[in-house]
Amino acid sequence: MTNEARSGGQIRKWMRQGFFERRGAHGDGRGASPGGAALVGVPETMEVRTLSGLLANKLLSGLPASEFERLLPALEPVTLSGRDKLDDSREAPHVYFLEDSVVSHLVLMEDGSTVEAAMTGPEGLIGLGAVLGQHTPSHWARVTLPGSALRMRAETCRREFAASDTFRRLLLEHAGRHLSQVAQRAACISRHRVEARLAVWLLLLHDRAGADVLPLTQEFIARRLGTRRAGITEIAGRFQERGLIGYSRGTLRVLDRAGLEAAACECYGVLRDGH
Repeated sequence: MTNEARSGGQIRKWMRQGFFERRGAHGDGRGASPGGAALVGVPETMEVRTLSGLLANKLLSGLPASEFERLLPALEPVTLSGRDKLDDSREAPHVYFLEDSVVSHLVLMEDGSTVEAAMTGPEGLIGLGAVLGQHTPSHWARVTLPGSALRMRAETCRREFAASDTFRRLLLEHAGRHLSQVAQRAACISRHRVEARLAVWLLLLHDRAGADVLPLTQEFIARRLGTRRAGITEIAGRFQERGLIGYSRGTLRVLDRAGLEAAACECYGVLRDGH
C-alpha cells in the first residue's frame, strides 16, 4: 500500500469516526454555520489544506482550503454497497463524492437488458442531475465497486454551486468530461468488438479502483457491457491464456496492464486522457 493510500484511509477513518465537531447555534451540529468544523483527534499540526489533499475525490481535493473547510461540516462519510441504487435525478436528496467506490451509469432497455453508458469513481460525484436540474435521468446509477463516499445534501451542493466560482468550475468540468465519456462509449459500442470493449472497461475500472484485485463475476461484467455471458466467458478465457488477467470464484486480478492496453481499442486512450 502506498503512503498516499495510507493517508487517504486515515482521513476517511477520522471522518467515519466522527472526529469533527460541527459548530452551530445549538452546539450540537444543528444550524451549523458555514464557518467550518473543528477536527477532534487529528494531529494539531495537520491543516485543512492537508486534510483535503488526503481525500481521493478530485473535486473536493481541488478546492481551496477555505472552501473545503466551509464544506467539511456538510460532508457525511457513508459506505456504498453493491446493492445500492443511487438517485441521479433533480429530486435526489443527496449527492455523493466518491472516494474508493465506483458507480456505473446504466441504460435500461425495454427487454430488461442493460448497458453501461459511463463510469464514475473518485474523479467525480453522483448527483449531477440534482445540481444542474435534470428532471428525468436517462440512466440508472448503480454501484459497481463497493466502497466509501462523502455524502452531501443536494440543497447544500446547489447553494455552493451558485456561490463558489471554483466549485462551479470543478463541477461543470466534471459534467463535461462525463458527457464526453458517454459519447465515446456510445461510439465504442457501435464500432468495436466485445474483446476490445472488455479490455477498455477493465482498464477504466482499474484506473478508478487503484487495486489489481476486483470483485467481479462474468455475469456482472456481461450486464455492464450489454452482451451475453457466454461471450464474456470466452474472451476472459483468452485473456487468462495470454496472462492478462487471473480469474477465480468471482474475483478478477489484473496481471498485465500493458497487455490489456494493447488489447483495447483507441477509445481507452481518449477516455484515459479525458479522465
